[in-house]
Amino acid sequence: MKCRQCGHEDADAASNCRICGAALADAGDIEIDNGFARNRFAPPVFASRGGTDGDAGLVTKEEAWAAVIGDARRPYYMERFRRLSGGGSAAWHWPAMLFTFSWMLYRKMWLGALVYAFAPPLALTLALAVAPSIVLRLLLLVLWLAAAFIVPAVMANRWYYGHCWNRIAAVRARGGSRTQMLAQLQSAGGTSKLFLIGAALIVVALVVLGAASTTAFEMYEARTKMQAAIQFGNDVAAAVNARYEATQALPARDDFDQIVSGVPNPPRAVRHVSIDGAKRIITITVEAKPAVVGTLTLTAETDDNRHLYWTCSTVDLKRYAPSNCR
Repeated sequence: MKCRQCGHEDADAASNCRICGAALADAGDIEIDNGFARNRFAPPVFASRGGTDGDAGLVTKEEAWAAVIGDARRPYYMERFRRLSGGGSAAWHWPAMLFTFSWMLYRKMWLGALVYAFAPPLALTLALAVAPSIVLRLLLLVLWLAAAFIVPAVMANRWYYGHCWNRIAAVRARGGSRTQMLAQLQSAGGTSKLFLIGAALIVVALVVLGAASTTAFEMYEARTKMQAAIQFGNDVAAAVNARYEATQALPARDDFDQIVSGVPNPPRAVRHVSIDGAKRIITITVEAKPAVVGTLTLTAETDDNRHLYWTCSTVDLKRYAPSNCR
C-alpha cells in the first residue's frame, strides 16, 4: 500500500506509514477519479483531466462520515461510528427514544420514518383486534409502548450508521473529484427541517393515544366493577335459593336485608340491593364509573322441580355488562 503523504510503499496490512507515520487508507476510504466525466450530476471543477492539488488522493472514511453527518452533533456521531466500525456497541440514543419519527425526518431517513409511521400502529391495531380479553389487550398495549420506545433507543445509532454508509456507497458509485464527492455527501446527508412536521404529528398522536388509553382503562375498570356486582348478585341469589328451598317462599324485605348483610365481600360498586317478592326480582344498583349509575336485575323462574333459577339483565348498563347479562 502506497503512502499518500511521502509515497513510500508499505505493507498492505499496515495502518500507518513506516517512514512518515501518516495514516494509510483503509477499506472505508473512497477512491477518487480526478476526472469529471463520470459524474454528470455535479458541476465540473476542472478545466482538464489533470485536476488540482486540492482534489488529489482519497476521501477518507472519517471525512466521508463528517460530510454526510453534517454539522449537527457531528462529534457525537463520529464517536459512535468509530465504535460501530470497530465492532463495538451502538450506545443509547435518547432523542430517538422519545421522538423517533421526528429524529428520522431530521436525519433524512425517509424510508425509516415512513415504515415507523405505519408499521407499529398497524401491528398494534391487529394485535388488539385479535386479543380475546381486555386484560390481554392492555398487556399488549404496554408491551407495544415498551418496544416503541426501547427498540429505537437501542438501535438508532446503528440504523443511522447503516444509512450513512448507504449514502457514501451511492456517492462512491457515481464517482467524481474529491470536491464533488464531498459536496454530494454533504447534500445527501446533513439534517432536514421536516422534523418539525414530525414533532407536530407526534404531539397529535400522543394526544389521541392518551385519550384512547384513558377510554380503554375506564372501560376495563367499569367492566371489572360489573363482573364483581354480578358475582355478588349471584351469591345473594344463592342465599335466597337456600331460604326458598326451606320455606317455598321468597324472603320478606327485612329477612332479605339480613340475607344480603350475611353475604361476604360486598363490592364497593354496589350501592343498594332490594327484592320484589311478588315479581320475583332482585335489583342491584351499581356505580359502574363516576357519574354512571345503573341497575342489574336478577329475575327468578321456577323449573319443574320447583327450584329457582335466576336470569341477569340490565337496561342502562349494557355497555359494561358481559354477554350473559344483557
